Amino acid sequence: MPPTGGPPPPSTGRPRFRYNLSTGGDRLSTRVIAFLFLFGFAFGSVGCGKVNLKCSPGKTSCGDGCRDLTSDAHNCGACGVMCSDGQSCVAGSCVCDGGQTACGTTCTDTQTDPANCGTCGNTCSGGAMCTNGTCGCPTGQNDCSGTCTDLQSDASNCGTCGHACTGGDACLGGACGSCGALSACGGSCVDEQSDNNHCGSCTTVCGVGHTCQSGQCKCVTSGQSDCGGTCVDEQTDNSNCGACGVSCTGGKSCQAGTCKCSTGQTDCNGTCVDETSDSMHCGACSTVCSGGKSCMSSSCICPSGATDCSGTCVNEQSDNSHCGSCTNVCTTGHSCQTGTCKCTASGTTDCSGTCVNEQTDPANCGGCGVVCGGGTTCQAGMCKCPSGQTNCGGTCYVVTSDRAHCGAACAICTSTQLCNSGSCVSAPAASFATNPPWGDPTGWTDSGNAPIQVSLNPTGITGLTYQCRTGPVSTIGSQAFASCDGASGTTAVDKPAAGADGSMQTDYHYVQGSYTSNTVSYQFYAHSSLNGVAKCAPKFTDAQYVTAAQSYATANPTKFTIPATPLFTGDASLKLRNPFIVVPFKGVSPSIPMGYGGWPTGATFDFTTKDLSLRHRYTLSSDAKLLIFKRNFVATGSNSCVNMGQHHGHSYRSPISMCDAFVVNIKGQGLCMSAAGATPTVVLNVDSAGAFVSGWNLIRTIPYAVGLSGARSTNLCSTGNCTGGQLLLPP
Repeated sequence: MPPTGGPPPPSTGRPRFRYNLSTGGDRLSTRVIAFLFLFGFAFGSVGCGKVNLKCSPGKTSCGDGCRDLTSDAHNCGACGVMCSDGQSCVAGSCVCDGGQTACGTTCTDTQTDPANCGTCGNTCSGGAMCTNGTCGCPTGQNDCSGTCTDLQSDASNCGTCGHACTGGDACLGGACGSCGALSACGGSCVDEQSDNNHCGSCTTVCGVGHTCQSGQCKCVTSGQSDCGGTCVDEQTDNSNCGACGVSCTGGKSCQAGTCKCSTGQTDCNGTCVDETSDSMHCGACSTVCSGGKSCMSSSCICPSGATDCSGTCVNEQSDNSHCGSCTNVCTTGHSCQTGTCKCTASGTTDCSGTCVNEQTDPANCGGCGVVCGGGTTCQAGMCKCPSGQTNCGGTCYVVTSDRAHCGAACAICTSTQLCNSGSCVSAPAASFATNPPWGDPTGWTDSGNAPIQVSLNPTGITGLTYQCRTGPVSTIGSQAFASCDGASGTTAVDKPAAGADGSMQTDYHYVQGSYTSNTVSYQFYAHSSLNGVAKCAPKFTDAQYVTAAQSYATANPTKFTIPATPLFTGDASLKLRNPFIVVPFKGVSPSIPMGYGGWPTGATFDFTTKDLSLRHRYTLSSDAKLLIFKRNFVATGSNSCVNMGQHHGHSYRSPISMCDAFVVNIKGQGLCMSAAGATPTVVLNVDSAGAFVSGWNLIRTIPYAVGLSGARSTNLCSTGNCTGGQLLLPP
């Protein structure tokens, strides 16, 4: 073998990976795109029904289908192992086509390839060529120290290796001499017709695989062609197949000068495929296997264990949408188990296609179709009443407070009875805890600015609701009742919401089931000027003031009398609602009005309301013979409970700063009561001249303090003396 050396010959192979859209790409790139398309199409149509491929004997599941690893160029020997262009898969290994040998990633003919001569990587150098797998010098040349040379013309090796011509002689016919008809190139006579290094001219060197013939570099090996300076066999070269520049693509190899697919493969749009196993070209070009199918023996079929349902491979043993058959869909709560739709959750049962828990489902309690009614719930598979209720005739009731189902015996209480803790008892009458609940008049808040509160008498009955309503007297009848405590109505109190000023009424009753108690009412006058105003603590009771007045009348019959016949109309609990009060007295006439100095005379008078009038209280004695007038709220500014303000700054001289209350009879005679002692004491009044009178001057100042706001006070005694007296409330 001649020594190696010289420039390596050009590769006859092609890059392993190449993508060319204009020519359709090589086999790898086209199949990758096809594989991705198949993957998306198949799984997009299958949806949630995952297919577990089970391949027939001799094939292996690889991604989109079953593959024969012994012959599939895309999965050769193992899934994903792809053979290079010009290679085929034989017995699970990638081998080159046409008797070529794989050197790296390129298939080549080691019998003629000077870069891989005999074996891969063995390069012929020094002008040697590869013949039958052996590097050797071309015919007519000899190997001199690893370089092929012509001993007949080489001046450095003239006649024999190492014999150099001198004196400018050239090697002629193996002997040094004058060049004569030859060409002198670099001190040597050369035959430009045959010299590889001076072919046609001194500077033209023939490349690897070439020899100089008739002054031209021509391929040494018979049957090879010069393609771009490289000698190739156009019969087998994949890059120059049949002509220079013609490349074989799509998995084809050059066979007899034509790009062809390997035996058993078909050319589909420029790509070689195995129609017996290629899922993109199954049985014929462009026949794509979808829905999880793979190509087996040129047919798209589902893997073993899967069924074709409308073009999609499914496992009828576990697919919820095709359970046991292509059309059987498992409903919510079910899953496909061994081809049957079964309830998924533990402890559930299928009742008419719905999974239920028979231990708790009120529509299927203890068994399908068993419905719990009457308020019962399903408990441990049995219809039972909730805790605290009893089953009465198939319906659950709270028997501790249900009048129609009272007690364990589910008794029916009478129309006048209530159910109290499971027993029928007589219904008590509704009543207020105090009468009245507060002083009259009142603000909407107490002295601490907390809402005023009505106290009710608790009934002691369980399971009932206290209901109240508060509003203007004129419209209270049209107002709806609501829970008294503003919540569930179980507390016997009412806190009326603040409203407009005026005469108000609170109504109260209680209810239990269909029973409604009697309604009780209380009227009062509310005014926002009394919000947060403190009340006066009573020093003596009304009865004590009346007793003191009776004692004074007995001792002073000419100054103060108590009529035998009560002339005041009303009852002992009457409260006069300020400021709408008219108080005419017997003995009062137009010539002697119930005013004090400078007021016009006549049947009617206009008075200006003062907040002071709202802070007083008027009551009748139990025998209706005396009117008691005293302060109920502290005076504005001074916070005093003394009634000295009744004179409004007039120059009337009187010791009334000691007055705690006034007592008036029907004649208009009055007494000033002092609370300075242990019992009420009568204080006499004096006129402007200092003379003592019977208290009349004091009494006639009362209406001035009371007054009317924007209304008129009519003197009912306009002609002569009145035969009687009365207390009136305007509409």
